[in-house]
Amino acid sequence: MSSFSENHKLITNYTEISQAIRSINDSINGCGFNFRVDKEISYRENEIPGNSLIVLASFDFSYYHDLELVFYEVTSTDLEAEME
Repeated sequence: MSSFSENHKLITNYTEISQAIRSINDSINGCGFNFRVDKEISYRENEIPGNSLIVLASFDFSYYHDLELVFYEVTSTDLEAEME
């Protein structure tokens, strides 16, 4: 099994992010797709940077995921609790 850092390259440069999004869009154009948060986490907890969120994507209704998107330094909130 590959490590988290081997599978995920951190990109912060606008051009690289745009190219990655363009590549994803080109790949899924015309496909059925599904996205979900990786709650079971496929990596060892000490490998994943703090406050990270992994989103798994499947295309054409495949059983296995085809893409992992990792969002770093994620902040979340519970809007219902804030509205009370």
